[in-house]
Amino acid sequence: MKEEVEARGSNSKSWTSASGRVIGGKPFSRGALYLILQNRTYLGEIVHNGRSHPGEHPPIIDQPLWDTVQAQLASKAAQRNSATRIRQSSLLTGMLFDCSGNAMTPTHAIKKGTRYRYYVSRPLITRGRSDGSAGLRLPAEEIEQVVTGRVRRWLLDPGSIYPVTQRIDLRLAVSDEELAVLCPIPERRHAA
Repeated sequence: MKEEVEARGSNSKSWTSASGRVIGGKPFSRGALYLILQNRTYLGEIVHNGRSHPGEHPPIIDQPLWDTVQAQLASKAAQRNSATRIRQSSLLTGMLFDCSGNAMTPTHAIKKGTRYRYYVSRPLITRGRSDGSAGLRLPAEEIEQVVTGRVRRWLLDPGSIYPVTQRIDLRLAVSDEELAVLCPIPERRHAA
């Protein structure tokens, strides 16, 4: 539907504010189209406090068409929601910090159709790379393998879980190889 609306050149309503700023007049977003398709005004109804009531205006679409559209929207929503649950999320969101204590945020890049996931130090996202600040970017798959591998080992030896749940220095909890992945030493840039 979005493609068809764009092909027709239909845009949202536009108007000029009192200050002279033009508002609207842009292509419809998918979200706006969903709201339009769910607007009971087209059925000749009004909605007040979450309940619909017969309006004084005539409907512009009939009930069978409304029901068909609502069923299709509901099935698409169910498909999107199940796809979101199936797709692998970032396992360590909110739990991973760099050596400076900055939260690491999941992100991704797509190169030649392949999606690469990363965890990136928050300063690299908020300040960008232009200020020369040191930051960390870890391949998500590798860091998640380190963490899940460690959890598997803990679960195979239940007695080892309690000591690890105590607050300890990260350098004591992981091997040197794991530490190198978790907290690599940033490359030093030399002035030219």
